[in-house]
Amino acid sequence: AFQKINEPTPAAAPQKSVLKPAPPRVSALMEKEEELTLMAFTPLQYRTVDTALSVGIIVPAAVTLFLWLQIKNIMTDLQSGPCVTGVVTLISAYSAYEIKSQWVNAFMVEQDGQYYAKEEGPPVIDAQRYTDWILTVPMLLMDLIFVMELDSAEMHSLILRLGAAAVIMIAAGYPGELHDDIPITRWKFFALSMVPYCYIVYTLMGELADAEAAQHPDVKDSLTAARYLTIVSWTTYPLIYLGKCLGMGGPVAIVFEQIGYTMADIIAKAVFGMLIWFIADGRTAILKEQQAAELLETGGVTYPPFMGDLWDLIN
Repeated sequence: AFQKINEPTPAAAPQKSVLKPAPPRVSALMEKEEELTLMAFTPLQYRTVDTALSVGIIVPAAVTLFLWLQIKNIMTDLQSGPCVTGVVTLISAYSAYEIKSQWVNAFMVEQDGQYYAKEEGPPVIDAQRYTDWILTVPMLLMDLIFVMELDSAEMHSLILRLGAAAVIMIAAGYPGELHDDIPITRWKFFALSMVPYCYIVYTLMGELADAEAAQHPDVKDSLTAARYLTIVSWTTYPLIYLGKCLGMGGPVAIVFEQIGYTMADIIAKAVFGMLIWFIADGRTAILKEQQAAELLETGGVTYPPFMGDLWDLIN
């Protein structure tokens, strides 16, 4: 009995822990995060994006400075266009600065010379660009309408319709940027955002083209260039957006987007802004010539409106 009591009891067999497989959605997200964490960029890819973003800061900032310094040379009634364009280019320069800061701080260089993302997720947050666009895209359309010299009712109608369409276009496209891992979802938001985009292009090609036909010959060519520049430059954005829809991924997709969007912003805002200034400057020259002609007719003396009518009656 003594031996039985002190006999060591056999150790219990260890229980095997059974790990349940993660749900497919969670598993896909874990794989995506691991992929993004290990994402590596070559020195050429990193420096190309960095240079493009630097240009995206300098060019709009220079255009902003030029427009605001030259605004005094534009007649008061024509200053709205260049002034608003200066705000657009200023926002664009600040947005590029923020994106460049994110880009520079997102990487670490390893011994193999590659640039690795420090944290999970893409190195640049897309929300920064969309915040820029939802402010500046309606303002760009306002600039073009301001310099067309339309009657008040038509001008207000165009600003309201095109501005609302621009906001819907940007807002509809952003959710697709959050679903890079689900191409069909990205395609749906792409198609949704293209509806207001097509409406904007249709209006630019139709209503504004008709209004352009009645413009002064000295500014008509510049107006045509600004209108077509808007259409062509805005077409590049959906083409860049399509990259990930068509299966582009990894560092190549990020480099493609950052360079493409930055160059498109420079053309659609900075170059467009200079055209707006040329149009306003041309209209200023036309009005000054008209005022000079009126002075010659009145013998170099400017009369109040009722005195001008009296002068015409006497002559």
